[in-house]
Amino acid sequence: NNLVEYIKPWLSEQYGYPISTWLQGSYKYGTLIKPVHKGEEYDVDVGLYFEWEDDGEAKPSPGQLRKWVQHALISYKGRAAELREVVDPPKERCSRACFDAQFHIDVPVYWLDPSSDSRQLATLSDEWEDSDPKAIYLWFKSFVEQPERDQLRRLVRYLKGWAAVAFEGFSDSRPTSIVLTVLVAEAFAEEGLADRNLDDEDALITTIYSIYARLGNSSRVPNPVDTAENL
Repeated sequence: NNLVEYIKPWLSEQYGYPISTWLQGSYKYGTLIKPVHKGEEYDVDVGLYFEWEDDGEAKPSPGQLRKWVQHALISYKGRAAELREVVDPPKERCSRACFDAQFHIDVPVYWLDPSSDSRQLATLSDEWEDSDPKAIYLWFKSFVEQPERDQLRRLVRYLKGWAAVAFEGFSDSRPTSIVLTVLVAEAFAEEGLADRNLDDEDALITTIYSIYARLGNSSRVPNPVDTAENL
């Protein structure tokens, strides 16, 4: 919160664009897990949105937005003793601020067109990338109602914990959080777990069998809000 409260007005005053934020990723979904290995950190994702209309006028490039946000984070570091490091150079799809209390905040940067409510991710390589974290979060949120969603979240966390252990030393092959989230959610629906009142162990076994059978037939995992994208 302190980070957001600093960089939003800093960027708006410096560059003149309205700025909004959207908490996203595992923290938003309620599927964050404790770090499994020594030296790992909690991961929090906060999307930062520059707002302007697509009116044909010249606007900042993706690379410019990324430079602006990186400078804002470095400026904040001078005011926040708990901020240990701003990773430089930044990652391809986000900047990262690392804090003393065993967590980091990833800050992906977007252009938001308010009139169409559409978003595009700014990459370090100066390209716009189609990405809408809000849409897939709303898909997940509406997937099942409480209290069933609590078990769904726990099942996602179990599979994420497994992946952290099973793929130790093979991080490039480790399934991403969003892949595991989609696989578990769709297996949860396929197996009707919202209505079966299983305990977590039986629900997990059922989910794993379902995912195993699915991936045996096809390794493709479409993005549920953009089926042309293979997650």
